Amino acid sequence: MPDITPNDVVNKEFHRGLRGYAVDQVDDFLQQVADSYFRALEESQRLRAQVDELRGRMEQYQQLEDVMKRALVLAERTADETRQRAHQEADLIRREMDDRMRSERAELETLHQTRERVLVEMRAMLQAHLSLLERQSGA
Repeated sequence: MPDITPNDVVNKEFHRGLRGYAVDQVDDFLQQVADSYFRALEESQRLRAQVDELRGRMEQYQQLEDVMKRALVLAERTADETRQRAHQEADLIRREMDDRMRSERAELETLHQTRERVLVEMRAMLQAHLSLLERQSGA
């Protein structure tokens, strides 16, 4: 059965019987029904359009949400990688500094030993010169 339109309601004609209804009242009522039906159809179309628009927005928001989720995952991954690289660099710097400190300490120790040896040699030389002077002045 096809859908009834407001025009179908307005243009509907009934056969007249012996004891029928008042035609003007029926026509007025059918016009009111048609007007109400027309308004309901317009409201339905407006609501369908609004639903379509809201569905479109919802799809946009879902796409945006997906993009944001992917961006968040990427940001977290990047942060983790950056953190890991920073730890690796810090470990490398720490090892290099430890090696450098050991090298500097070894060099410092060598300098201390050289200083002590030079001082001992100078004392010995000064002692020898002093002894030589004392022998020459006492002779």
